[in-house]
Amino acid sequence: MLEFLFGRRYRHIERQMIILGNRLEIPAKLPASRNNPFSKYYPKIEGILMDRKFSLELYQQGSGKNKRYYTELNFELENKYEYTLTLYKERIWSKLGKLVGMQDIEIGDAPFDKSFIIKSNDDYFATEVLKNQKSKDYFRMILNSMDGSFILDGNNLNYKQLGLIRSDQDRVFVEHLIETGLVLCMSMEKFAFDRDPTRM
Repeated sequence: MLEFLFGRRYRHIERQMIILGNRLEIPAKLPASRNNPFSKYYPKIEGILMDRKFSLELYQQGSGKNKRYYTELNFELENKYEYTLTLYKERIWSKLGKLVGMQDIEIGDAPFDKSFIIKSNDDYFATEVLKNQKSKDYFRMILNSMDGSFILDGNNLNYKQLGLIRSDQDRVFVEHLIETGLVLCMSMEKFAFDRDPTRM
């Protein structure tokens, strides 16, 4: 019975990843252990997406009561000025943090500023990247289901969230996450290009 249940859960995940890979035109890589219903390995999507390296991984960490499942996205981008950015949805604990002095960046859009916590090593960079309408529209689109953080570190933009891609709804949300990540990467690269003194 357990084998049937775990096998069915994996097949749902595999189906969604295959559909997603087809839509991205990057075929999902299926693990060699896919016929083992108790395997902790899941399909992976890795390749070039809109001229940049991209990966989507599903995995588990811990065991027993501490077992957790994650969906993680990574986008490669140019970041020669070493900007940093962290963005996540504002929650009760972050609101309490603000009350005791936690600082975050505001972009001047009240609904957006109330919805997200923004941190960066360059306030102007974060504001300019996020205040354009396209960026704001994509973040508003994922707001309700967003439960992780976008983190720019070096030449990589990362997003990680608890949970796996098991349903059409999960897949559509991840598709929106990917679109948001791509828009964010392009906005950050454009900002750096526009400020590059060597092209003046």
